[in-house]
Amino acid sequence: SDLETLKFACFLHDIGKIRVPGRLLNKRGPLSAEEHEIVRLHPVYGERIVAPIQHFRAVAELIRHHHERNDGTGYPDGLRGAELSLLAKILIAADAMDAMTSDRPYRTAWPMVVAIEELKRCANIDFDRRVLPYAAQPVDHFDREVVLAMVADLVERPVAPVGPRPPPEPP
Repeated sequence: SDLETLKFACFLHDIGKIRVPGRLLNKRGPLSAEEHEIVRLHPVYGERIVAPIQHFRAVAELIRHHHERNDGTGYPDGLRGAELSLLAKILIAADAMDAMTSDRPYRTAWPMVVAIEELKRCANIDFDRRVLPYAAQPVDHFDREVVLAMVADLVERPVAPVGPRPPPEPP
């Protein structure tokens, strides 16, 4: 089912970070341009890890697209609007909500009310307004409680440093 696919994608969306050096994932300051490019490969790595599992092919696609943006400025493919599936749009919003409301090495978690306001502010730019919890306009074909459930299911744990790695493969 779509809900099962989305749930697995929420749990596995950052699995590609196992290919990213822990020193970058746990860095307290801003990333350099080169470091940022390495981190931005994690959706592609995640897709490659999960795609060979036949039952998870749809999950792999969602993993690849979890950093895309409604306006096309995301990565790795620069998809926009209708090019993104509804499930990808839900995962994008849920991942953003989780990122804003979780402590990070470089900042403390935002209060939920601030994160919700940020989602609203970025509606239809970064996120499709139809999938946001607490969006200003109601939607009759999607239940906002599903987004809230997916946010609750997102799991992110920093990866411990494992030593030097070879340069990343091109996507």
